[in-house]
Amino acid sequence: MPQELATCAHICVTRKRPIRIINEVSGIIRPSRMTLLLGAPGSGKTTFFKALAGKLDSSLKFKGKVMYNGEEMNSSTPQYLCAYVSQYDLHHAEMTVRETINFSSKMLGTNNEFEMLGAAIRSKKGVTNKVDQDLDSLIKATTSGEGSNLTTNYIIKILGLSECADTLVGDEMRRGISGGEKKRATVGEMLVGLARCFFMDDISTGLDSTTFEIMKFLQQMAHLMDLTMVISLLQPPPETFELFNDIILLCEGQIVYHGPRENATDFFETMGFKCPNRKNVADFLQEVTSKMDQKQYWAGDQNKYQYHSVEKFAESFHTSYLPLLVEGKLCRSNNTGKNKEEFYYNNANTVGEAILKIRGLLTEWHWYWICVTILFGYSLVFNIFSIFALEFMNCQQCSQALMGITGAGKTTLLDVLAGRKTGGYMEGTIKIAGYPKKQETFSRISGYCEQTDIHSPNLTVYESLKFSAWLRLPSNVKPHQRDMFIEEVMSLVELTDLKNAMVGIPGATGLSAEQRKRLTIAVELVVSPSIIFMEQPPAWMLVLQLLS
Repeated sequence: MPQELATCAHICVTRKRPIRIINEVSGIIRPSRMTLLLGAPGSGKTTFFKALAGKLDSSLKFKGKVMYNGEEMNSSTPQYLCAYVSQYDLHHAEMTVRETINFSSKMLGTNNEFEMLGAAIRSKKGVTNKVDQDLDSLIKATTSGEGSNLTTNYIIKILGLSECADTLVGDEMRRGISGGEKKRATVGEMLVGLARCFFMDDISTGLDSTTFEIMKFLQQMAHLMDLTMVISLLQPPPETFELFNDIILLCEGQIVYHGPRENATDFFETMGFKCPNRKNVADFLQEVTSKMDQKQYWAGDQNKYQYHSVEKFAESFHTSYLPLLVEGKLCRSNNTGKNKEEFYYNNANTVGEAILKIRGLLTEWHWYWICVTILFGYSLVFNIFSIFALEFMNCQQCSQALMGITGAGKTTLLDVLAGRKTGGYMEGTIKIAGYPKKQETFSRISGYCEQTDIHSPNLTVYESLKFSAWLRLPSNVKPHQRDMFIEEVMSLVELTDLKNAMVGIPGATGLSAEQRKRLTIAVELVVSPSIIFMEQPPAWMLVLQLLS
C-alpha cells in the first residue's frame, strides 16, 4: 500500500538489493604477455579491472584475494605497481597535451624515497636486490626541469600526438583535441610511470584507425620490459586480435574462457560451436555466448541444438585442462622431430625482387611513374563522379558512414552540418532538398549525438528521455502517445532495465560509458528526427538496428 501511494504521488522509492557483479573469478595473469579481456557491455569488465588495480569503491563488498608475485595486495601496492587506464577521458581542459603528460610524468616518476618504496614491495623473505642507482638518477633527470622531459617527448611521439602536443585538451564546453587524441593522451598519462602492471579499460574507443599501431607498441613494451598488460577492447579487428597472447572471455560476471589465444576456438568446438572461416574470432567469442546469435555457430544437427547458457560454458571451462595450462601445471612434450624444418631455414638469403615477383608485383622502374599517373587520373575521375553523385542522387532513407583518421576533422564536419559550431569561420552554403538551410527549422527535424555524453547526473534514464520529449516534441502530441514513444525507444536501445537508474557522474557513479552513449542516442530518437548525426556510436550492429 505505501508503495502504491508513492507511485501515485510520483515519488520514486528505491530499495537496495545486493547484486553480484563478479562471480567466482580466479586465474593467473603472467608477465611479458598481452592479455585481451573480451565481454559484452555490462559483463563486469570495469569492476574486474578495478578489483585487480585496487580501486574498487568502498561501498562494494569484496571477497577473495588479489596476489602480486605471491604477496597479497594491500592498500599501498597499487599506487606504485599498477596503472589503471579508465574508459573515461578525465583531463584538465586548460592544459595542453604536453603539459598533461608531463605533469603525470612528474607525479609518477621517482623521488628521493624510491629506495624506501622498493624496500616496501620486496618480499619479506630476505630479497636483497636494490634499485640501480644509475637507473634512479636517469629517471630523476628525465622527470625534472621546467620544460617537457625525455619520457614525455618519447611517449608523445610514439602515440602520434606530436601535431597536437601544444593544443589544449578541451572539454564539453571548450574546443580542444579530438576524441581519439584524448584517448591516446589518457593512455600516455599512465605509460610515463614506473608501473609493472597495466589495466586498460576499453581504450579503443575513437582509435579505430590507430588501434593496431598502439597495440603493437604496447606488445613490444610488454615483451621488452617484462610488463603485464591486460587490455579490454570492444570490437578488435583481426590484425589487432593476433597481437595478444592470452584471452579472457567474461560473460555476466563469470569467466567463460581464460587461456592461450590459439586454443580459444578449439574449446568452443568441443562444445559444438565452430567459428566460420571468414569470421573475426573476437566477434565469434562474444557472440557465441549470446542467446540471440549462438545458434548460427552450431556445427551439429540444427534439430538437436539447445541453448548453452553462460553457466554451462563456465562449468565446462573449469572442468577442462585450460585452467591448469594457464597456471603452468601442465607440461608440453618436446617433439623436435615435428619441427625439424626449423633447424635450417630454406633459402635464408632471399632476394627482394624475386619475392615481389612471386607476389605478382611489377619491379621495373617505369612502372612507378605509370602508377603515379594512374593515381592522379583516378583521383580526378573520382572527384568528378562524386560531385555528380552528391548533386543528383537521392540519399533519403539511407545511412552514410563518415570515416577518417583521428584528427581528420570528423567532429568539425558534423558540428557544421548540425549547426552546432560556435568557433572559427565557415564559408559556403548548406542546402536541404535544394534549399538553403535555416537553422531554426533544421533544429526541429534533426538530431545530433555528440561524442561527449552530456547529461544531468541527478536524473534517471526515464526522466532524461521524458525531459527531452517535453521540450522538443510538437505540442499536438498527447501525453500518453509521448510516453508510449519513450517506452519504445528505451526498448530499442535496450535501456528498459535501467529505466529508474540514475545517470550519475562519469567515472564515479551511475551508468557506464557504453550505457551513457546509448542514452545519448535515445535522447535524440525520442524527438523522431528526420536526419540524425552520430559520432562514435557504441557498436555498428546497434546503429544498423536503429536505422532499420
